[in-house]
Amino acid sequence: MIFLPERTILGHLEIIEVYDFYDKPVLFSCKNKSGLTFIALCVGSLDLAEVWLYSPVASSRFENVIKGEVELRHIFVETEDAFVYQVEIPYEDERDVIVKNIECNEIPDEYLPELGQFIQSEFQNYELLSLKLEVESANT
Repeated sequence: MIFLPERTILGHLEIIEVYDFYDKPVLFSCKNKSGLTFIALCVGSLDLAEVWLYSPVASSRFENVIKGEVELRHIFVETEDAFVYQVEIPYEDERDVIVKNIECNEIPDEYLPELGQFIQSEFQNYELLSLKLEVESANT
């Protein structure tokens, strides 16, 4: 099973950094070829699919996230555009990934992290992360 959705409105995604891992990344940042950044969180499973939340994050906010200045819960309930993407990735490869917009105030509480949790990035210095991303972009 894949954990990055393919051929969706989110675009071609590449992982920036993994923050939590349990048999696979379950909390990570990623970006698409257009430069949009997302924080992705595995929030559960349905009968036929795994459910993820993808929160679009502006670069200035992303900097605050990796510095540990934004609570993990707030990344999803206080987005700049008041919505996140709910992504359902099927367990069977022949089924399509489902992506839908969910308004932040409609996210089920059981999908959200508890208050007081922060992302622990190895790049507390945003300039180092920016440099890493520039180098990776130049190599692709």
